[in-house]
Amino acid sequence: ELVRLGRSSIDVSQLVNLVARDFTDMQRTYEWGSNLYYFLSANYGSHPTYVMELTKDGRYPPSQIVDTLEHLNEHGGAQFDRNRLVGITAGRTVTYSGSTDVSGWCANRDVLIVGPGAEARAKKTEIEQFVKQHNVLAIGLGAFSAIDPALISAVAVCHPERAVLEASGLASLTCPVYAPGAMLAEHNISVRTLNDVGVVTGTGAFGGNSTTLEIPRLLSAAYALALAAAGGAKRIFVAGFDGFADDDHRFAEMNDVFHAFSSSPSHPPVVALTRTRYDIERSSLFAPL
Repeated sequence: ELVRLGRSSIDVSQLVNLVARDFTDMQRTYEWGSNLYYFLSANYGSHPTYVMELTKDGRYPPSQIVDTLEHLNEHGGAQFDRNRLVGITAGRTVTYSGSTDVSGWCANRDVLIVGPGAEARAKKTEIEQFVKQHNVLAIGLGAFSAIDPALISAVAVCHPERAVLEASGLASLTCPVYAPGAMLAEHNISVRTLNDVGVVTGTGAFGGNSTTLEIPRLLSAAYALALAAAGGAKRIFVAGFDGFADDDHRFAEMNDVFHAFSSSPSHPPVVALTRTRYDIERSSLFAPL
């Protein structure tokens, strides 16, 4: 606000985490003050529903929400468009060829895909212990994971809009990022360590080859499943795949992905280690084997 009024040129972005975490707790207790995100949204002229969507599931840290609102301000966010945030549409098709051969990258290893669901955050400590105890390769979906980033072996990214919104987070990752290089280049997104693995959608099935993965829907979870299978994973564990309500189209889309994967040739078994509503095998973080 001081910058807007011409009173100061300081960068207050470093205060964002303090305001959003510590001050927000006091705000709830004493019921005073405005909401930082809605304040910024109003100043930027972006639609307030973006704030609702970015804050409702706890996936993004405060500084990333502010970065996203700034991005929407620069690229037209006055009208709300859900596809800019999640981009999950049944008919979405893309074709990005890749150049990195992923065959054998996780051969005969157990892989854990960490999803964005509330169960992953609630079981954060247990999941981290599981990764350490069983020496599994953990794959994160996008720039932000529910568990310690130091335990994430790889990050899977395939969705253009989501990648744009997470650009600053992706740029700061130290682990390898598996993503279509052409997609990142289209949106001027840079990462430290890129494994250029392409993606093709539109056939409704899993397939492709060791450099370009074919998936039934443009979902990072589907891309991660295909990546683990192409790499020769022994088993695929998943955590944080809670599921949506029956009438939410995202539930049917993700369930279709699991069904298609179980029908694909020579697929490794998929086992959920946290509570889920999807049609997959269930086990426990404490007795997974």
